[in-house]
Amino acid sequence: MKIIFVLIAILIGIFCGLMPGIHPNTAGAVLANFHIEGEYFAIIVVGILGAYTAVSFLPAIFLVIPEGDTVVSLLPGQRMFRKGRAFEAIIVVCISLCLSAGISFVFAWLFFDKISFVFGFVSDYIYYILILFSVLLLIRERKIFGILSALLIFLLSGILGFLALNSQMQNPLFCLFAGFFALPALIMHRDFFGKGEKSVAINKSFSYLPYVLLGIILGGVADLLPGISTPSQLAVFGSLIARRIEARNFLAQIASIEASHCIFSIGSAASVGVARVGAIAIAYDAWEFDFSGAVFLSGVFLAGLGVGAFSILFFGKKFERYVRETRVVPLAWAILSYLILLAFFFDGIFGLLVMAVAGLIGFLPVLWGVSRTHVMGSIILVSIMRGILA
Repeated sequence: MKIIFVLIAILIGIFCGLMPGIHPNTAGAVLANFHIEGEYFAIIVVGILGAYTAVSFLPAIFLVIPEGDTVVSLLPGQRMFRKGRAFEAIIVVCISLCLSAGISFVFAWLFFDKISFVFGFVSDYIYYILILFSVLLLIRERKIFGILSALLIFLLSGILGFLALNSQMQNPLFCLFAGFFALPALIMHRDFFGKGEKSVAINKSFSYLPYVLLGIILGGVADLLPGISTPSQLAVFGSLIARRIEARNFLAQIASIEASHCIFSIGSAASVGVARVGAIAIAYDAWEFDFSGAVFLSGVFLAGLGVGAFSILFFGKKFERYVRETRVVPLAWAILSYLILLAFFFDGIFGLLVMAVAGLIGFLPVLWGVSRTHVMGSIILVSIMRGILA
């Protein structure tokens, strides 16, 4: 019976990954109306999360459509697509996801009894750490104009993020990141589709493996430190460690953070009753699992992740060929229409307004020649402000 629920969950997770804006949290909220028994409900939610975690990279890399957890994969994904290395990007993501999830599974249970101690020790210092990392992120621009421009973008996106995340919006991150990343890419660079180089030989080296290990560490940090709740935040901070990080290495890091973050979140839920991943929190609310239950759910997540990774490997080449052969302008307008309709569906006129303002802010890094990662102030500054106001 459990196997049947896992298979159903994986199919739903693949669907959610291919339909940006439909998050596992949303699927969990819908499924809650069916009054499924607690343990089976947890299995479904975690299985959905596993498959979704892998498949959500597909629209991010090929269609410039962001998701809150993997939004920063848009940047290296775009670069690799234009250089004819999109399928290589998919391979790097799949290997990094599976490798980091497996290693994280081992370490999460080796140090299971230490989680509560570390959690209590570092929780009082998290906001100072966030401020320090934010300063380092800004001064990385080096020149005065670049630092001031980055600071303005960081503050503007932070204010917008604070307003959106403290509103009654159903899906604020989708509206924010669609504006920050997708709108500028689609409007200013509509030749992104179909105009890149033809596929080139795949780089088969595993030079990105150190970034997989870095991603595992950062994914664990995300579950131990309150205020850091998304892989996107950690990926931005991880870029401080390696300033000139190659696109494939950055993708490996992002994928590893995402997978390890989910595994460690299952462990922290069972250990201290706190889950930094929304879907894991939903699963824990339905079934307060202990150590053995957490190990089982980690296995469910790994199964979903593995099937999801295999599916995007299987369809990756066909997907790339379809995107390249599709007429540029209709595809760009189709994606823009999808984003607008989805924002309106979730949050009405207010959602469209947030996405439009985020879009205006998203143009600034391109115009001023600074890194687009500064718009992540929309969640980093929010975490700092919440800590100060608490």
